[in-house]
Amino acid sequence: MGFPCNQFLSQEPDDAASVDQCVRVKHGVGFPLMEKVDVNGPETHPVWQWLRMANSSDEQGAIPWNFQMFLVGPDGQHATRFANTKPPLAIRGEIEASLHVAADGGLSVQSGSPDAKAKMAGSAEPSPASVMAS
Repeated sequence: MGFPCNQFLSQEPDDAASVDQCVRVKHGVGFPLMEKVDVNGPETHPVWQWLRMANSSDEQGAIPWNFQMFLVGPDGQHATRFANTKPPLAIRGEIEASLHVAADGGLSVQSGSPDAKAKMAGSAEPSPASVMAS
């Protein structure tokens, strides 16, 4: 899911509905877009406060620029942060590994229906619920 934000050189001044329309038409975005939020500062949205503190990478703290991605683990308790220099498909391996943690006692795509497994195997893009970007 994506969270539009206007904190990066005021590049997203439009309302959420306009942003949604633009990214779907211009960029072919298919994942859900949430309302515009702040990802930094005193008005940081609670989701982003949690993501910034729960991530397991060396980068904690402020979001430096657009399109930071976080992969939330199946346990819902940790997140991995990815720099905006990676396209979403670059973290497909991490997403798939996260979905196959049954050996560690977590959730697994293996327990899903054959139809769900087939869709995941043939998907060209990461699970929309797994990636969050500002």
